[in-house]
Amino acid sequence: MATVIEGSALLSLALTTQLEGKFGACLSNLEKAVLIMEALPMERNTYCELKLIGDLYSFAASLPPYAFAATVSTDNDEESATLQLTGVQRQIAFIAKGEQSYQTALALVTTTDENEDDRAFLISAAATDLGTNLLSQATVISLAIGEGIGCETTTFASLFQ
Repeated sequence: MATVIEGSALLSLALTTQLEGKFGACLSNLEKAVLIMEALPMERNTYCELKLIGDLYSFAASLPPYAFAATVSTDNDEESATLQLTGVQRQIAFIAKGEQSYQTALALVTTTDENEDDRAFLISAAATDLGTNLLSQATVISLAIGEGIGCETTTFASLFQ
């Protein structure tokens, strides 16, 4: 239980640092929380733990791709574009790990007793989280390509400002 509380606290801290524009610190908090949560034995994870892991990975969609890029400065525009692409690829890979966590959570709740009171709600919530993660991945890709969204933005969060 303490692990889940610490993971939740780090997610809250990640939100705060993201809002302050401290994207590197935000990513660091997410990575710390993921390490803590994934140290739990996977075969005994509860729905809430799996959801939190998925939420940690999915939150990365609100960061700009350069937060995931290697810390190399260059004056060459072509080289900078390659680093940016690497940042997008790393961001997508990070977010996609949340997809797996949500799939595991969905599988877990679909195998619970059909008479469980919250079963339908949990299945719906897990499916919604899974769909939102997939949408986040697609949005990050779309932002990187720069097409299909009808505006000039650089982060997922900026679509809603």
